[in-house]
Amino acid sequence: LNPGDTHVAQMAPECGRALFGPRGMVAALAPRYLFLNDLHDQRACNHHSRGNPHAEFANYVDGATSVAKELDGDAAFLAGIERDWMQIVVVNSNHDEALAKWVRETDLSKVSGENATTWLALQTAVYAAIASRRPSKLLEVALRNRAPLPTVRFLGSDESFVICRDSGGIETGYQQ
Repeated sequence: LNPGDTHVAQMAPECGRALFGPRGMVAALAPRYLFLNDLHDQRACNHHSRGNPHAEFANYVDGATSVAKELDGDAAFLAGIERDWMQIVVVNSNHDEALAKWVRETDLSKVSGENATTWLALQTAVYAAIASRRPSKLLEVALRNRAPLPTVRFLGSDESFVICRDSGGIETGYQQ
């Protein structure tokens, strides 16, 4: 099942219940795989609204200024929808990549105090991945530090994930 973009931080509660609730689509269809695109929204520090005082004030009014709070919500969401019979596959998508872009392109002096420790922790994770010569899956690192998520697989950029191999295969990864 691939229900489309998830955007946990902006998901309407009624949509969340209809898709992931006890009598929702996932429970009714019992898919072997659940593919989530744009799981993370990165609203708090999105590059599209950087320098836009109106968007930044709207985030403030909505209480959407903390990257850590958004990541906490993402991890809690995934932990809440995990099922033993289903593998969740988080497809690396453009909004998930916005987290890495924020860490890569934002100078620490421009990071709000509220987000400074999160930015530093994520920056440290990127450097650790580089030092160990392994790909940096920043969203995975951030969410697994918040919850174990045993049934969740995070795909990296350009990582393939093929299902239905016996009938020719269907590519479900994000190919740039």
